[in-house]
Amino acid sequence: MVLLFVSFLLYCSYRSYCLYCPVVFLTCLVRPQYLNLPSMRQEMKRMLREDMKFASVLPLYPATMAMYFLTLGPGAAARRCMGTNRSLAMEAGSGIIIDIGFSYAHVVPFFDFHPIKGAIRRIDLGGKALTNYMKELVSFRSMNMMKETNLMEHIREKLCFVSNDMERDLRIAASKRDSPFKVEWFLPDGVTSKWGHIRDPSQPRGPKDPILVVNNERFMVPELLFNPGDISMNEAGLAEATWQAVCGCHPNIQGLICANVSVIGGLAGTQGLVERLHTELRPLVPDDYDLNIDLPQDPHTVAWRGGALVGARTDLFSQLLESDVDGCP
Repeated sequence: MVLLFVSFLLYCSYRSYCLYCPVVFLTCLVRPQYLNLPSMRQEMKRMLREDMKFASVLPLYPATMAMYFLTLGPGAAARRCMGTNRSLAMEAGSGIIIDIGFSYAHVVPFFDFHPIKGAIRRIDLGGKALTNYMKELVSFRSMNMMKETNLMEHIREKLCFVSNDMERDLRIAASKRDSPFKVEWFLPDGVTSKWGHIRDPSQPRGPKDPILVVNNERFMVPELLFNPGDISMNEAGLAEATWQAVCGCHPNIQGLICANVSVIGGLAGTQGLVERLHTELRPLVPDDYDLNIDLPQDPHTVAWRGGALVGARTDLFSQLLESDVDGCP
């Protein structure tokens, strides 16, 4: 009901705006879902043109916006020097964008700035699934946190990291009484603190202090991205899905694509993720292929900045509008 009300307000706002603004000046850059049905894309464009009075509509995947920003935006010159053959791949508009979001993770390969749709791979795991998994673990081992979704998401973002050797770290966390991974999180009281904080070990701990103890959950939760089978999901991990996306491309461009891999999205900034991805992906990639994986600055806003770049460049926007045949150029 709330969503319908918000949609109605948005519709009324645009109808009112169209009364004072000529239709020819209204353009829209919209972000559709990956692998969406062509009929749904066409219906979305029809609604924006006819109901909201946009003169032109350009749907672009978030990965496409990110590819334009990383290739044409500020800092592109520095990225060309970050690895062998990366400059050549960027000139050709080739590479892979790994978008790890709230609900899904997508691996999108590119050539000439166009996504190779037949090679796109999706993993049904994202920040929401990791937060729910962490809630279950700490509720079973420490205290019941099943109703504290927002708080557990904040704690996961602050404490979790990706282990480069999960089995070794798991033995260390289990064998030592004072595990190096053990952290005590002082829960908020709702008055002086909203999210809580890490308890200082030098301070005395009271018997009734609300303390949440987190140990191997810090690296076992993000491990799902690489081993979804840990929660009985019959899907490929992040490294395997990336290699499947590479294999879905023509053999002549696979080397270019591997030379320019970027990780974006809300989970991209998880400590150790890029290093672990490189460790698992390197044995899968042929030895004569260069593998360059980087993490852009502020990875959760790269797609938005790419959309702003496309919208600000009239020549690029017009070129993309002309090439928009099936919904996402």
